[in-house]
Amino acid sequence: AKTWKLPSVQHVTWKTPNGVTVGGVLELPHGYVKGNQLPLVVAIHGGPTTATMTDLSFDVHNGRLYFAAKGYAVLLPNYRGSTGYGDKFVTDLIGNENDVDVKDILAGIQHLIREGIADPDRVGVMGWSNGGYLTNCLIAQGAAPVKFRAASSGAGILDSVAEWGFNDEPAYPMVFKRGLPWAQPDIYRRTSPTYSLGNVTTPTLIHVGGGDERCPPGHSRMLY
Repeated sequence: AKTWKLPSVQHVTWKTPNGVTVGGVLELPHGYVKGNQLPLVVAIHGGPTTATMTDLSFDVHNGRLYFAAKGYAVLLPNYRGSTGYGDKFVTDLIGNENDVDVKDILAGIQHLIREGIADPDRVGVMGWSNGGYLTNCLIAQGAAPVKFRAASSGAGILDSVAEWGFNDEPAYPMVFKRGLPWAQPDIYRRTSPTYSLGNVTTPTLIHVGGGDERCPPGHSRMLY
């Protein structure tokens, strides 16, 4: 392995429009020269209550190392709801999915564009599970400051009421949506990309397991 030309891995931070500091992992190709704009893959972890670590790690679900080895910049954002940045960073997501998490990711992309690392005309997004959900949220944005040229949605949640009714862990949406669907209909609607699917123009690859109980294939069928 001494002769392998491995990507560089670093932790980066950026500010959201309302001043919150968000972090994530940036992978760059071996020998990257500052100022060269690269195509960017935004690879979003699941959970959401986990995080991408700043280490040299191969991860087929989250795009780690293999995209950077092929000349892409890769941003792995630890959006709000991720662990490792304090309790408030996690709990800020409650009642605010498809909002603060999406804004955190978009701000990270814009930061890399301003830094001259990411080519704004060559941005793709991918993720599995909650990363698939956020991929769905991002491509359904009506007036996003970033245009996604390609997406890969892996076992992504699409509809929050279906998430409560069909998934194997109804406690998750009950906590993050602050209650049951009939008690919090506005939150369930706001957190569901279902109602914004008319905005989707991004070519999207959809993956799901036929027997997935955590993120049932009905969500992916709806996206399709």
